[in-house]
Order: sequence, then C-alpha cells, then structure tokens
Amino acid sequence: MVFFLIIYTIIGVNRQLIVGNPALIIPVATTAFLSIFVLGYLIDTAGRLFRVGSKTLISLTLLGTLKNYGLSGGLALVFFNREASLPSAVCSIFLIFFIIWMDYRQKRHRTISGSL
Repeated sequence: MVFFLIIYTIIGVNRQLIVGNPALIIPVATTAFLSIFVLGYLIDTAGRLFRVGSKTLISLTLLGTLKNYGLSGGLALVFFNREASLPSAVCSIFLIFFIIWMDYRQKRHRTISGSL
C-alpha cells in the first residue's frame, strides 16, 4: 500500500512533465528495461548454465534485479526536485511487469515439466 502511494504521488507531481514531454521518459525506460529484464535474463541464463536449482535461481534473479525504487523515489522527492523522482517511478513500473513475467514464466515452466 505504501509503495502504491509513493509511486502514485511521484507520477502525480510529475504529471505535467510526463504529458508535456513524453520523449523524456524514453531513455529512462530503456535503461529500466535493460537493468531489469536483460539483467534478469542474463542471470537466469547463467544459472541454468551452471545448473543452479530452480528455487535458488529465482532468488538469485530477484536479488540481482530488485531494487528499492519506492524508497529511492520518495527520498528523491523529499531531498531533490520532483523531476529527480521520475526515474524511480518508471523503473518501478518495469519492475512490476518483471515480477508478473517471472510468475507467468514459473507457472508455464511447472505446466511443461508436469506434462512430461
């Protein structure tokens, strides 16, 4: 709940910036995608290459990709100007999609493994 409130506040105070100059979000979104999805894929691939157990691999992937974007956004909002908190909100959105994707992939993997 607190995470939602922080992200909602950050997006709300930066509404004019987001609507007025949406191209400003492209570099932040690209960096967020690379640092979450691509890094997660690389960690997952390396873990499978070294035959790490499934549960350990999930933990390693989350440890390597999860960052505390809610806290960094709140601190940026308090200590700096409101524009400084926008990258944390964008990264948080990508992080939520990454967690949903990992859950989907894990369920799909269980279904495929169970049918063999």
